[in-house]
Amino acid sequence: MGERVSEEPHGPSGTRPGRGRCISLRAAAVCAVLLVILSSGLTYAAMTLPGYRSLWGGSPGRKEKLATLQELSGSQAFDRFLSVISLVRQHYVEPTDVEKLLQGAAEGAVQALNDPYSSFFTAKEFEHFHTQTSDTYGGIGVEVTEEGKYTIVVSAFPGTPGATTPFEGAGPGDQRGLQPKDRMIRVDDRDIVGLDKEKVVALIRGEPGTRVSVTVLRGPAGAERRLTFKITRARINIPTTRARMLAPGVGYLQIAQFLESTPARVKADLEKLKAQGARSLVLDLRHNPGGRLDAAVDVAGIFVPRGPVVHVVDRGGRRQTYRSENPTGLGMPLVVLVDQSSASASEILAGAIQDRRVGILVGEKTFGKGLVQQVWDLQDGTGLKLTVSKYLTPNNRDLNRKRTAEGDRQGEVGGLNPDVLVPRPEEGFEFGNAEKDPQLARALEEARRRLNAAASR
Repeated sequence: MGERVSEEPHGPSGTRPGRGRCISLRAAAVCAVLLVILSSGLTYAAMTLPGYRSLWGGSPGRKEKLATLQELSGSQAFDRFLSVISLVRQHYVEPTDVEKLLQGAAEGAVQALNDPYSSFFTAKEFEHFHTQTSDTYGGIGVEVTEEGKYTIVVSAFPGTPGATTPFEGAGPGDQRGLQPKDRMIRVDDRDIVGLDKEKVVALIRGEPGTRVSVTVLRGPAGAERRLTFKITRARINIPTTRARMLAPGVGYLQIAQFLESTPARVKADLEKLKAQGARSLVLDLRHNPGGRLDAAVDVAGIFVPRGPVVHVVDRGGRRQTYRSENPTGLGMPLVVLVDQSSASASEILAGAIQDRRVGILVGEKTFGKGLVQQVWDLQDGTGLKLTVSKYLTPNNRDLNRKRTAEGDRQGEVGGLNPDVLVPRPEEGFEFGNAEKDPQLARALEEARRRLNAAASR
């Protein structure tokens, strides 16, 4: 929407058709578009914060659609678009499917936004996208994030094909499975560098028992190895939370991502930890790429006492604040682990905890994704995900990463700075093992210190 159409389209030889033909062509096109738009609507899929408005306040009404058509009818770019479609259909060496051309135009319109978080989905891609908020799916069992032009492995779930399959040509001493920081470059025969993360995930997922080939680059630039994994997909049960006792009086709760079921699981895990004697808590949000924002708000309500959790600001500057109604919050000392892969919904939770001073953050600076996406079901099976607003922490901090004009990471700001900085070592790191995980070891130390301080009061 918002593209502009020229006065007169150019013919294939560079001549201009007569003005009457131009008006007829434009009128016909606009009338056709009008009929399509007014006979179909956009169904909004609930993927947002509770009670949050859609971009259109629901499906666009007739008034909004007519306003868009009026803008298109006077646009040079729309006239050019019609000319291109006409020329392709008339002169391309092979017959073309107009539906395929228009789908490509829709994809191009979203790509022109240059926003890595906005996507147009084909029907198959949209079906896979919906499974990302489900607790089970057919796939290989890896968490991924997006960094520049690459889809990056965050972690592989223990025991899944993604964690246990050796790469082709691996020796007895080589690590099995995909590893954190592996940069995915191919899925089967398709080059995926620069492809939207959700589209990469859609390619990797599939029916249990089927095979998929994943090629990655491992190691620093200039010294990387190219590894290919032939993986048999399986039914994956996403472990959204894991809980255990770290030490006497200190519980540990990891949230891997925020799904619909996550708030209930967090509550149940906390009750079990308290029953086992937990009087302080280490909350692990490392490798957490986010998920459902409504789930993050509900989980924040467990940890943060009554008051603001997050502010959501739309394109018009309108603000809506989501709040915790919990009178006391968690009610015990809290230490939160974060790293460079803690993003989006996990930053909402960590930011609320930090701003409201109910816990401290230990680890590394977080990813820096402070934008809210919204999803529309376009009724023909395709879908649209758009960035529609940004979020701010309770203290009005904008966490979204910004880059220099050259696009390098040296100019980035954004993300959450930990209260206690503990970098992840390049070698010998073992996630969740306090002897080989210095971030967890420091979090345990801080939890014990805060527990002892609370006991001495």
